[in-house]
Amino acid sequence: MKKISFIISLVCISSIFGGCKKDTVQNPAPTGQVTEAPSQAVTKVPDNTEKQEELTGIMEYLPEVIDSAEFIYEGEGNEYASFHAYVDFADKEKGLYQVRTNNGGTEKVDVYQIKDGMVSIVATRQEIYYRDNLLKEEIAKENQEIVLMEPLVKGTEWKLPDGRKRYISAVDEKVKTLSGEVSAIEVTTEDSGSITKEYYAKGMGLVQRNYVSEGFDITSSLAEIKKEVPMTQDITLYYIDMDESIKEQTKELKFNTNDSTALKMQELLQQEGIEGARALISKNTKINALYLSEDNIVHVDFSKEFVYEMNAGAGYESLILKAVANTLGNYYGADEVLLTLEQKPYESGHDVFEEGQTLLVEKK
Repeated sequence: MKKISFIISLVCISSIFGGCKKDTVQNPAPTGQVTEAPSQAVTKVPDNTEKQEELTGIMEYLPEVIDSAEFIYEGEGNEYASFHAYVDFADKEKGLYQVRTNNGGTEKVDVYQIKDGMVSIVATRQEIYYRDNLLKEEIAKENQEIVLMEPLVKGTEWKLPDGRKRYISAVDEKVKTLSGEVSAIEVTTEDSGSITKEYYAKGMGLVQRNYVSEGFDITSSLAEIKKEVPMTQDITLYYIDMDESIKEQTKELKFNTNDSTALKMQELLQQEGIEGARALISKNTKINALYLSEDNIVHVDFSKEFVYEMNAGAGYESLILKAVANTLGNYYGADEVLLTLEQKPYESGHDVFEEGQTLLVEKK
């Protein structure tokens, strides 16, 4: 069973762009203006902005390398203070980034939007162990959380939808990290009974986070940025052995930023299994679509070759469908799989599915 860590919510571990989120998101306001937006308190810009030397733009304080890079943070004060982060998907033209954080106890995904001189968290999913591209989903305007905003001067302040206050408390703070001493912007978040300080350095993004409350003093510090490394996941596949029994086998999938989960899963299903067990789909079979719907059903749409090149009797075909459902359902943690052919209900010489008919998943 996956660990559900309430301490994660307490510590607010996020990712390379930073942000201490409490299951809410917030709506950005135009840079440097005092504005009232939905679910967003008034943003305050210090009166002496012109007297301060404003730093370069916010993009300077994001990581120089994002694609296929692993950000490793070492922590102290709590077993979940150490974590690593990876960008699953990036749409740089729209300024959207889907960042996965794994602290050894759980995984979460945050979608960041960089727009109008602000970095904001626009969506969050907890306990997510599969890869779906969330960048294509509609962004809710309410409850978006601003992580960092211009002007990058001490005193820029904004409130989060849940009432917490966040502000730039220093712009040239010397921070000792495991990767060396850096000059960073200090962003403070005040909550009832706790204070979080996050530090952003040029070309590195979030380099350190410190959370302090009664009984807790937890620090996470950037230790290393590994470039050109894939994110790996262990996938349990279900194959049909020579005795026509379904057997399990664990294989490793490697994902670079923007790799298609559907394509990677297609390639995996095209591989032979243990002891020469035949592949679940032919080399010509394509996965046209693969995703988890809001009602927790896996949707997979195969090309027509899935049936045309199956070359199986009724009993063996039933086993193939069961093995495919178990493989995909367990990957997504779902109870049902809706399998279609070219966007139409599944139909072969042996089976004809009704509209919306699903396959049940045998949980691992």
